Amino acid sequence: MQWKFKNREELTTLYFKEHFSYEPTTGVMRRIKRYFSKGQCKPCDIPITESNNRGYYWVNIRGLYFLVHRLAWFHETGKHPDGEIDHINGDRKDNRYSNLRLVDAFENSRNQGERKDNTSGCRGVTRNGNNWLARISHQGIRYDLGTYKDKSEAIRVRKKAEKDFGYHPNHASRESWKYEN
Repeated sequence: MQWKFKNREELTTLYFKEHFSYEPTTGVMRRIKRYFSKGQCKPCDIPITESNNRGYYWVNIRGLYFLVHRLAWFHETGKHPDGEIDHINGDRKDNRYSNLRLVDAFENSRNQGERKDNTSGCRGVTRNGNNWLARISHQGIRYDLGTYKDKSEAIRVRKKAEKDFGYHPNHASRESWKYEN
């Protein structure tokens, strides 16, 4: 048996369940079997708490890094996800199965948090001279929603467009991971 995986699809449900446990109601994943030098294998009980620079939990399995939320999906469905796994509530460390959904990149982008460098307080609303410009993007097309003297009117128009285009209710309702120190 080779020591390292060549690709993620080599990870089988049997191997995964022999080496990891996952509790779908809490989202906690644990390593339950660990290999040491000279091929020694010992049982253990180590929660996966290491996170990458984007705030996701991840774990090294036979030479490849796997994101824990993708492993949670794999554990529950028996299939490697063929799209993106979205955290519905926006918390990248909340890996409860009920908080995960399989989506495409477009749908995942409609559940983003507010950027920390936003100055209007509303995604898609920016200062334009003495006025406020409202815009939204949908399926790769940017729509200008108008220029308004009143910021609250620009925000109202933007929020209506989000609803009309079917954005997730959490869209921009929390801070984004970007620009964190």
